[in-house]
Amino acid sequence: MATNTSMSSVTSGGNGGSGVVFDGASDFTFSNSTVGGSFSDLGNTSHGILLDGAISGTNTINGSNIKYNDGDGIRIGSSGSKSGTLNIYGNGIGSTSSSGNGGSGINGLASTQNSMNINLGTASWSGRNTISNSGGDGVHIEDCANLVMYNNYIGSDSSSGTSDYGNAGDGIEVDCGTIVIGSNLDSTDDNSEGNLVVANNGYGIYLNGASATSATIHGNFIGSNAQG
Repeated sequence: MATNTSMSSVTSGGNGGSGVVFDGASDFTFSNSTVGGSFSDLGNTSHGILLDGAISGTNTINGSNIKYNDGDGIRIGSSGSKSGTLNIYGNGIGSTSSSGNGGSGINGLASTQNSMNINLGTASWSGRNTISNSGGDGVHIEDCANLVMYNNYIGSDSSSGTSDYGNAGDGIEVDCGTIVIGSNLDSTDDNSEGNLVVANNGYGIYLNGASATSATIHGNFIGSNAQG
């Protein structure tokens, strides 16, 4: 198991599998990198970033461009136990051209033992994930203990939030224990932390399955743009 690993300023494209793989990892940081190249012929033939095997500790993916991969932008695989916290923020997942990633922007598969807490986005502009032009859902999480997702742009551009770069499936499809979409509920600026979910070909937000024991959907722009 890789422990306390930090990777930054990585370029990984044109590979016959996934661009970056964490297969059994704890307390890793992956930042400020390009996974999938700058053009469609430089993408990886599987996923951009794959997390598989036993994942634990506090793990972070931030500040990276993940696009033109044939599979998912970021995939949380089904093998091994998943625990701890996964923070994903400040990434451009997909593209504002005709193709993003072939699968979902972020795809978390169900595993036999999943107690992971997943945080998508932060309150700042620089912490926003922009997820666009995916061949599947923008965000698809089948299994986790807790999901907090706020201040992301799903189906639009990172600057104005007014352009149509929708994902081919749902904007957000999730099935987790506790779900909060649209705020971090810390009582600071909660009313301005909503996600923009627009121009996707499926549902805007789809709560799928019976695992959720609590769901809060708060202050999102759904089917609108950042200007309302």
